[in-house]
Amino acid sequence: MIWIAIMGLLWLSCFGFYAVSEKQIIKTRKSHYSFLTTYPKCTRFAAGIFLVNAMFLLGTQFSPSIGFVAVWVFLSPILFIFILKINNLKNMNI
Repeated sequence: MIWIAIMGLLWLSCFGFYAVSEKQIIKTRKSHYSFLTTYPKCTRFAAGIFLVNAMFLLGTQFSPSIGFVAVWVFLSPILFIFILKINNLKNMNI
């Protein structure tokens, strides 16, 4: 159960940082996530808190130093999936 919470927190953190990034904030204002752009600093702060919370949960499973490394190990595939989901990958005719 704790692993589902960790993955969910990491996903929310990635999405929070992505939604209020400089390149994406204009698109976010037009979507149904526009409430995130009202206070972008608060959204970034909340995403950071989610990331720290995930590190804390991993630190309780392992030691704190291994938990810190484990966050980045678990974050890598989540970021990869997130990037693939966000970008429109079309067949390129060469």
